Amino acid sequence: MVVRRGGLIRRMVRRALRWAAFAVLVVAVHVLALRWVNPPVTWLMASEWWRLGAIEREWRALPAMSPYLPLS
Repeated sequence: MVVRRGGLIRRMVRRALRWAAFAVLVVAVHVLALRWVNPPVTWLMASEWWRLGAIEREWRALPAMSPYLPLS
């Protein structure tokens, strides 16, 4: 006869910790990916597209902007 060690609570805690570690890993990978990849659409752009039906982008050179904008 095999005796099982660890109760239900211990297994549930272990499983919850694994899921929490997985969630932290997913968030960290997402944040690190955004360090090098410029997203083509942001949540603000998507909400404005939903609200207005279209998005107009007008790109400007960095020298044409306020010198404080790159710092923000």
